[in-house]
Amino acid sequence: RADLMFGSKDAATRSLFGDGEVIALVPVRTFDSWVAECAVPRIDIVKIDAEGAEYDVISGMRRSLIDLRPRTVIVEIESRRLAQAGRHAQDLTDLLEQCGYSRSDTTLLGNVVFRRTTGLTDFR
Repeated sequence: RADLMFGSKDAATRSLFGDGEVIALVPVRTFDSWVAECAVPRIDIVKIDAEGAEYDVISGMRRSLIDLRPRTVIVEIESRRLAQAGRHAQDLTDLLEQCGYSRSDTTLLGNVVFRRTTGLTDFR
Protein backbone atom coordinates (compact mmCIF):
# COMPACT_ATOMS: atom_id res chain seq x y z
CA ARG A 1 0.00 0.00 0.00
CA ALA A 2 1.04 3.56 -0.53
CA ASP A 3 1.67 5.88 2.41
CA LEU A 4 -0.70 8.84 2.33
CA MET A 5 2.02 10.97 3.92
CA PHE A 6 4.22 10.54 0.84
CA GLY A 7 1.89 9.65 -2.03
CA SER A 8 1.62 6.65 -4.32
CA LYS A 9 4.63 7.56 -6.46
CA ASP A 10 7.15 7.27 -3.59
CA ALA A 11 8.23 3.63 -3.95
CA ALA A 12 10.43 3.79 -0.86
CA THR A 13 7.43 4.04 1.44
CA ARG A 14 5.33 1.02 0.48
CA SER A 15 3.97 -0.99 3.37
CA LEU A 16 1.61 -3.87 3.96
CA PHE A 17 0.27 -1.65 6.73
CA GLY A 18 0.08 1.58 4.72
CA ASP A 19 -3.06 3.66 4.68
CA GLY A 20 -3.17 4.41 0.96
CA GLU A 21 -4.15 2.55 -2.17
CA VAL A 22 -2.90 -0.95 -2.92
CA ILE A 23 0.00 -0.60 -5.34
CA ALA A 24 1.00 -4.23 -5.84
CA LEU A 25 0.60 -7.70 -4.40
CA VAL A 26 3.86 -9.58 -4.03
CA PRO A 27 4.67 -13.11 -2.92
CA VAL A 28 6.58 -13.44 0.34
CA ARG A 29 8.40 -16.22 2.13
CA THR A 30 10.10 -16.54 5.45
CA PHE A 31 13.78 -15.89 5.87
CA ASP A 32 14.09 -19.29 7.53
CA SER A 33 12.71 -21.04 4.43
CA TRP A 34 15.14 -19.14 2.20
CA VAL A 35 18.10 -20.04 4.46
CA ALA A 36 17.08 -23.72 4.42
CA GLU A 37 16.57 -23.81 0.65
CA CYS A 38 19.91 -22.12 -0.07
CA ALA A 39 21.77 -23.96 2.71
CA VAL A 40 23.18 -20.70 4.05
CA PRO A 41 26.04 -21.68 6.39
CA ARG A 42 26.68 -18.35 8.11
CA ILE A 43 25.24 -14.88 8.64
CA ASP A 44 27.23 -12.14 10.38
CA ILE A 45 24.91 -9.11 10.26
CA VAL A 46 21.20 -8.68 9.58
CA LYS A 47 19.60 -5.33 8.63
CA ILE A 48 15.80 -5.10 8.68
CA ASP A 49 13.70 -2.26 7.26
CA ALA A 50 10.27 -3.63 6.50
CA GLU A 51 8.00 -0.58 6.86
CA GLY A 52 6.07 -1.87 9.89
CA ALA A 53 6.43 -5.60 9.24
CA GLU A 54 9.65 -5.92 11.26
CA TYR A 55 7.98 -8.16 13.85
CA ASP A 56 6.77 -10.51 11.12
CA VAL A 57 10.21 -10.55 9.51
CA ILE A 58 11.92 -11.40 12.80
CA SER A 59 9.28 -14.07 13.51
CA GLY A 60 10.07 -15.63 10.14
CA MET A 61 13.79 -15.75 10.88
CA ARG A 62 13.79 -17.04 14.47
CA ARG A 63 15.37 -20.37 13.56
CA SER A 64 18.12 -18.64 11.57
CA LEU A 65 18.85 -16.20 14.41
CA ILE A 66 19.08 -19.02 16.93
CA ASP A 67 21.03 -21.49 14.76
CA LEU A 68 23.32 -19.20 12.73
CA ARG A 69 23.78 -16.62 15.50
CA PRO A 70 24.53 -13.43 13.56
CA ARG A 71 26.57 -11.12 15.76
CA THR A 72 24.40 -8.07 15.10
CA VAL A 73 20.81 -7.39 14.08
CA ILE A 74 20.01 -3.82 13.03
CA VAL A 75 16.33 -2.87 12.87
CA GLU A 76 14.62 0.29 11.72
CA ILE A 77 12.05 1.01 14.40
CA GLU A 78 9.50 3.61 13.37
CA SER A 79 6.71 3.92 15.92
CA ARG A 80 4.07 5.10 13.43
CA ARG A 81 4.60 2.14 11.11
CA LEU A 82 4.71 -0.34 13.99
CA ALA A 83 1.45 1.08 15.35
CA GLN A 84 -0.17 0.58 11.94
CA ALA A 85 0.87 -3.08 12.24
CA GLY A 86 -0.51 -3.31 15.78
CA ARG A 87 2.97 -3.57 17.31
CA HIS A 88 5.34 -1.58 19.52
CA ALA A 89 9.13 -1.31 19.75
CA GLN A 90 9.04 -3.42 22.91
CA ASP A 91 7.49 -6.29 20.92
CA LEU A 92 10.59 -6.32 18.69
CA THR A 93 12.92 -6.15 21.66
CA ASP A 94 11.10 -9.00 23.41
CA LEU A 95 11.16 -11.21 20.32
CA LEU A 96 14.85 -10.60 19.71
CA GLU A 97 15.63 -11.29 23.39
CA GLN A 98 13.92 -14.68 22.98
CA CYS A 99 16.37 -15.34 20.13
CA GLY A 100 19.42 -14.38 22.23
CA TYR A 101 19.85 -10.66 21.47
CA SER A 102 19.83 -7.55 23.59
CA ARG A 103 19.17 -3.99 22.57
CA SER A 104 22.30 -1.88 22.70
CA ASP A 105 22.55 1.85 23.29
CA THR A 106 23.89 2.22 19.76
CA THR A 107 21.66 3.62 17.03
CA LEU A 108 22.52 4.21 13.39
CA LEU A 109 20.39 6.91 11.74
CA GLY A 110 17.26 5.78 13.58
CA ASN A 111 18.12 2.09 13.36
CA VAL A 112 18.44 0.16 16.61
CA VAL A 113 21.38 -2.22 17.07
CA PHE A 114 20.84 -5.55 18.81
CA ARG A 115 23.84 -7.64 19.81
CA ARG A 116 24.09 -11.36 20.37
CA THR A 117 24.13 -12.12 24.10
CA THR A 118 24.80 -15.86 23.96
CA GLY A 119 27.37 -17.94 22.15
CA LEU A 120 29.66 -15.00 21.34
CA THR A 121 32.82 -17.06 21.70
CA ASP A 122 31.66 -19.81 19.34
CA PHE A 123 32.80 -18.79 15.84
CA ARG A 124 32.05 -22.07 14.07
